[in-house]
Amino acid sequence: MSVDGADDDHSSMLAVYAQVGENYRQIDDLRLRLLALLPLATGTGLLVLLGGHSVSAAIDVPAGVFGMVATLSLYFYELHGVEKCAHYIDRGAGLENDLGVPGSFTNRPHHIFGVVSELLPSALIYPASFAGWLFLALYQAGPGVRSVATVTVLIVGAAASIKMIEVMEKTRPRRRAGLERHGTLGRHERECAETTGQPG
Repeated sequence: MSVDGADDDHSSMLAVYAQVGENYRQIDDLRLRLLALLPLATGTGLLVLLGGHSVSAAIDVPAGVFGMVATLSLYFYELHGVEKCAHYIDRGAGLENDLGVPGSFTNRPHHIFGVVSELLPSALIYPASFAGWLFLALYQAGPGVRSVATVTVLIVGAAASIKMIEVMEKTRPRRRAGLERHGTLGRHERECAETTGQPG
């Protein structure tokens, strides 16, 4: 291969690497904004609705159900964002390896004490928000019922969320291998190239 050809390949890889880094930062930033706004929105909503301690069933049940559905929808969006971030991390680490550069994808920090990671807040905040809206929906059921139901949903929801993220991490290599076998990843990246004008 000529020197010019090697330079072109290197420039193309750098362009793809820059695009991968930008895509990762955008998704990570959106996830962080959602994590910051969700507890604020939930707390504000509950404070406004329960501030007078005289909420009617005509308001608290629909508002609580709406809040739970919205929280669950955002949680599914968060899981999709987690998968996209993982894809860009994998892609970025591969490019760093090809370029011979130990960059931010290869040297990114992992779990602290085997538990704490950037995914832990997601596993806690979404179930907490869901439990808060459930508390509102069950407000007319009495303090005993709503307290037990809320705490139970919070604990079970957090445990289920942590387990789901753990399963996603463990099965990700197998799922990615399946996508690569069927050419789905390659097709996705071709579509990205057509849309953005950049490869990857």
